[in-house]
Amino acid sequence: MDALAITFVTASTALTSAVFGPFVSYVIARRQIRASVISNNRERWNEALLDSLAEYIGLLLSAAMIKQSVGQDPLKAVSEDRALLQIVERGVLVKSKIMLMTNPKDSLHIKLCDVLEATYQALVSNDPQTRAKIRSGSEAITQAGRDVLKAEWARVKRGD
Repeated sequence: MDALAITFVTASTALTSAVFGPFVSYVIARRQIRASVISNNRERWNEALLDSLAEYIGLLLSAAMIKQSVGQDPLKAVSEDRALLQIVERGVLVKSKIMLMTNPKDSLHIKLCDVLEATYQALVSNDPQTRAKIRSGSEAITQAGRDVLKAEWARVKRGD
């Protein structure tokens, strides 16, 4: 090969690198930023769901004990006691928040929502076994929540 061909190949390689290098760097940086944003959002979602589940379980158990101690008509007790009304309102709010945070197409999320709804229905019913149902329901919520959080944490670690 003569000196002119070597110079031409070298110049062509430098030109190609100068043109495509920034483009490739841009594409890679964009993908990394997107993955980082998604990962951070999922981590925050996991933390929010964990906090909401813990709060809901606490409110659920508190409401079950209060319901048992009231002994009278729960609706009348709620309408007469402002603090009790606030607990009920907070419980409904947190339950709704959890339901809205979940994916209605994911089987683990569906299971969590079903358990939440079942325990809520047990709480508002006039069944004498409410406390036992709430206790077992809170354990079921904990387990279903763990399953959802575990699956979501695996997605965060994979970078999906």
